Amino acid sequence: MKKKRIAIDREFRALCPPLAQDELELLESNLIADGCRDPLVTWRGILIDGHNRFEICERLGIAYRSVPIKLTDRAAALQWIIVNQLGRRNLAPYARAELGMRLVPSVETQAKARQRLRTEGSVSARNLPPVHTAPAIAKRVGIGETTFEKARAIAAAAGELGAKTIAKLRRGEVTIAEVHRGLRADQKRAARAAAPRSLIANDGSALRAGDWRVVLADVDQVDAVITDPPFSAITHDGAARATRNDGSGTIGLAPSFNAWTDELVHEFVSSLAPRCRGWMVALCDDNLIAAWKAAYRAAGRLAFAAVPIVIKGGGNRLVGGGPASDAIYAMCSRPRTKAFASWSALPGHYIGSRSPESSGGRGKASWLMEALVRDYTMPGDLVCDPLAGWGSTLIAARAMGRRAIGAELDTAAAMKGRRRLELVAAASTEVAA
Repeated sequence: MKKKRIAIDREFRALCPPLAQDELELLESNLIADGCRDPLVTWRGILIDGHNRFEICERLGIAYRSVPIKLTDRAAALQWIIVNQLGRRNLAPYARAELGMRLVPSVETQAKARQRLRTEGSVSARNLPPVHTAPAIAKRVGIGETTFEKARAIAAAAGELGAKTIAKLRRGEVTIAEVHRGLRADQKRAARAAAPRSLIANDGSALRAGDWRVVLADVDQVDAVITDPPFSAITHDGAARATRNDGSGTIGLAPSFNAWTDELVHEFVSSLAPRCRGWMVALCDDNLIAAWKAAYRAAGRLAFAAVPIVIKGGGNRLVGGGPASDAIYAMCSRPRTKAFASWSALPGHYIGSRSPESSGGRGKASWLMEALVRDYTMPGDLVCDPLAGWGSTLIAARAMGRRAIGAELDTAAAMKGRRRLELVAAASTEVAA
C-alpha cells in the first residue's frame, strides 16, 4: 500500500527549536543504527512531532511510521506542539520563552473570557482567580516572570541584535539577562545621542536659575528625579531660630527656607511623575513621610517605606529638650511596570558623616548623593533635581556617568552650583586629555 504523504507546515516546523549540529549528528547515527523506533505524530496529515527524524529518514530512506491524533482546530494543534516541546526537550530559557510567546494569544483569550464572566457575576466564575498573561505563561514554560518579560523585549529587538545573538540565546550560550542588559545599555546610548543638547550638558548650563515650574517646563522626560526639597514647618521653624548641630545655620540665605506642606508635596509629585520614566527619590524629615507616600500613590506610582539616612554629626533636630535626630529619610517610588520589577534589591538605609559641602547653605553630602544616583539610576540616564541647591545631585550624576538637569530658585546658590559643575567638567576634560 502506498504510504500517505506527510505535509510539513512552516509555522508548525518553526515551533520546534533547531538542534545543534552535534545533536543532529547523534540523532542521525542512532536512526541509522536502530531505525526510527518512535512514531511521528500528525494532525490532519500534517506533521506536528518528529520533524528532525522525518527529514533524516526521508533523506536516507529509513522506514518510519506515523500516528494521527485528534485536535479540535489549528490553535489546539499549535498549543499541543508547544506543550510537547516543553515536556520532551532540555531547552535553553530563551527557547522556552519563545515557545511561551506563541501561547500569548490563547492565554489572553482565556484571561478576557474569565474577566468577562467575573464582571457579569457568573456563579461559575465567582471562585475563579483572574488570569494574568505573563505570570501564567512564565509558569507554564518553567521560567521566571521577569525573565520572560526580558525575553519578550529581546524578541522585539531581534532585528537590532542580529541572528547570531538570537542563535546563541537559543543554544544557551549566553543568558537572557546578559543580552537584555546589553540591549538596554544600547538603547540608553541611542536615547542619549538623540536627546537635545540642552539636556546632555554636564557643565554649568545643566543647572538653571529660577522656579522649577518655569525653568524646567521644556523638559518633557527624565529617567529619574532625585532631590532634597524643604522639610516640614516643625524643622524649618527651628532652623529660623537656631543653628544646626553641625554649627551651621540658615541666616543670610535668600530666598529663605520655606517649609513644605502636604499640598506642596502633592503639587511637586503630580507635576513631575508623568515626566519621570524611572525612580523618584526625595529627602524629607519624619513629618512629611506620609505626605510623600500619599502623593506617590495618587500619581499611580509604587511607593516604598521611608529609607533612613543617618548623617553623623549633622543632626536634623536643632535645639530643644529631646533626643537629637541624626536621621532624615529618602522617600522612593517607581513606575508600576514589569521592567522595574527586576531592579536589584536596594539598601534599606544609608550611614555616613557630614562633609564640607553639606555644612549649612544648600549642599548635601557627596557620598549620599552619589549613593542615591548609583542605586536609583543607570549609566547614561538623565537625572533631574528641580531643587538643586549647590548642585550636589547634578555633580554626583556627572561623576557616576549620568546626564543631569536641574533648577534652583536661589540665584546665588545656582551660580555657586554652576561653578562647581564647571570645575568638575574641567577636571574630567583634563583627565580625558
